[in-house]
Amino acid sequence: MWCGGEEMIEPRDENVYLNIYDITWANNVLGMVGWGAYHTGVEIYGEEIGFGRSTDERGVYKIPPRSYEGHTFKKSLYLGTTSLTREDVGKAVATMRDVTWASSKYHLVHTNCNDFSEALCRELLPHIPQAFPLWINRPCRMSSALLPTYLSEKVNDVDKNIFMQYASGATVIEEEEEEDERR
Repeated sequence: MWCGGEEMIEPRDENVYLNIYDITWANNVLGMVGWGAYHTGVEIYGEEIGFGRSTDERGVYKIPPRSYEGHTFKKSLYLGTTSLTREDVGKAVATMRDVTWASSKYHLVHTNCNDFSEALCRELLPHIPQAFPLWINRPCRMSSALLPTYLSEKVNDVDKNIFMQYASGATVIEEEEEEDERR
């Protein structure tokens, strides 16, 4: 398109995908009854944006699509298109990261990767009221509703400890072996 002698770039919509990863092999069975443990990231403009625990405060990360390490890629779901530019998406993600989604805010039950993906989808796809599939975060929503606070915190503490062991390079097996040697 030409306007006043200058070429104008017409805005184009960008596809938005939800990349889903199996956290456990048991999803093969659990998925048949609408249950499972999943990790998610949102793919847009050739990057996957996600959220999780980290050894620094970032929490929000960008990786090549469908390449999250530690879980098995399951599938991508097309969620719709957004008219936000790459720059607008970057600003939205930066605001989310700075305001709500620091690594220290991660909670396995209440503020996890799926909650982030759902919030990002609402930013990218405000014209699609329910773009995020409800089955993705079902176990955490049910746990949040059913578990007393102290149990929810205990579950989160166990998850945090496992992450810290993983991040430090230690394994639960090594720790158990060290404990056995002390006895």
